Amino acid sequence: MFSSLKKFILIIVLILLLPLIIYTYIQLNNISEDEKFLEKIYAEQLNTIIFSVNQYTEDSFQSWIKNINNIVLNDSLYFEDKMSEFCKANPSISLIIISDSLNSANMEFYASNKIKKSQNAVIKMQKILNDNAETLNSLKDFKNLGYTKVQPLKNTLDNTPLLSFIISNNKNISATLVLNTKRFINDILMKKINSISTKDFMISIFHDKSLVSYTGGTNVSFDKLIEYKELWNLPNYYLGISTPGSTIKDLVEERTFTNLIILIFLNVLILLGVFFLFVTIRKEIKLSQLKSDFVSNVSHEIRTPLSLIGMFAETLELNRVDSEEQKIEYYKIIRKETERLTRIVNSILNFSKMESNNKKYNFKNENLNLILDEVLNTYQHELNGTKNKCKVNKFENLPEISIDKESVMEAIFNLIDNAIKYCENNCVIEISTGMNNDAIYLEISDNGIGISKENQKKIFDKFFRVTTGNVHNTKGSGLGLTLVKNIMEAHNGNVIVESKLGAGSKFKLIFPKING
Repeated sequence: MFSSLKKFILIIVLILLLPLIIYTYIQLNNISEDEKFLEKIYAEQLNTIIFSVNQYTEDSFQSWIKNINNIVLNDSLYFEDKMSEFCKANPSISLIIISDSLNSANMEFYASNKIKKSQNAVIKMQKILNDNAETLNSLKDFKNLGYTKVQPLKNTLDNTPLLSFIISNNKNISATLVLNTKRFINDILMKKINSISTKDFMISIFHDKSLVSYTGGTNVSFDKLIEYKELWNLPNYYLGISTPGSTIKDLVEERTFTNLIILIFLNVLILLGVFFLFVTIRKEIKLSQLKSDFVSNVSHEIRTPLSLIGMFAETLELNRVDSEEQKIEYYKIIRKETERLTRIVNSILNFSKMESNNKKYNFKNENLNLILDEVLNTYQHELNGTKNKCKVNKFENLPEISIDKESVMEAIFNLIDNAIKYCENNCVIEISTGMNNDAIYLEISDNGIGISKENQKKIFDKFFRVTTGNVHNTKGSGLGLTLVKNIMEAHNGNVIVESKLGAGSKFKLIFPKING
């Protein structure tokens, strides 16, 4: 059995556990890779959103540039009026400054209302343009390439945001826009941002990490942003994205945690399946071994009486017996072994009927003392031999109970047979009947080898045989106590065992009383 069990364990390890370990290892690595991949994809998606807002800002600036270019280059007649109208139509532009060269004092200022140019303003603007000469030269280079690029200027005098672009390199004309950032953000940029915001994420605008405007109805601090980028051409303004209550890492970790829980659950489920499969197959292997032992034991049990019957019958047939007393003794042995053989066959047949639920009981009101007398009469020779002593104590006036006589006799036969078989020397068997308020009982005790506590739980299992000690040396079918238990259950009764190794055993058959 142990060899078969080892093979089975090896098969389980190779077919189930080893692939499970490899699969779990691969999945854990995949989860880690998936976590990085999801984080990357999510970050790219957020960057795409930020890019689209920045592109919208650039498109707005380019639209302004196109209109200003048209006014400056084409509307010389109504130039000032057109510029004022343009500023009124675009309140995000506080002031437009047109100059004909980087260092020239020849510059004009335009706003929604006509303003008077001051010398001080011209000097300040000259300084700003000189400070940003490199940027303006870069804009000229772009213009030479056919592209009108707009760039912010460093304002070393104050923090007023300035945007500059080249109108014409040939005419050496440039323009600088003084931007009303607050109006630009609220009137233009937030319309675009509100159109792309969803309930899953919020877009906010920060200036030097101070919140300027936001979507979603809930403000958020700069350090809670899950992704942010600087707004193009608006230095120190940041466009940030946040999610309600969770960061990208939180979302990815939550997904990873869920995947890990599912993976652990599957592993536990498979391991439980393997465990139950192992228990079931081990039980089946053990049962198969018990059946094999049963066949061997029953063969031995049957062969012994058959050999004795054959030997004594042959002796009598060949007339080799000298005296009549010896003949009578041989006839008794043949009858006893025949009865023993009959009991073995009946036990096997009854067990087979019980297993297939075909066993039929014939219940009648019987006196347990009288049934015990019939059994003792059959076992008189064995119980009162030189090896054994039997003490019987019957309760007087024992009331009748509803029982199947043959089945109960078989149960008592099995218990007495066990008491004799598992008693080594000077065996004392005590049999008694009795009653209490609820039941009538029959007890059979011996001073034999006893049963360990552990095996007492198993002795009523079919085919079970104790595999160690003196019990293992005594042949038996492993069905006797199973039959006793089944018979008592059929009578709504019970069988109780009390035993101790080396101190004997006591079996008690308990029958319910007849009501009334």
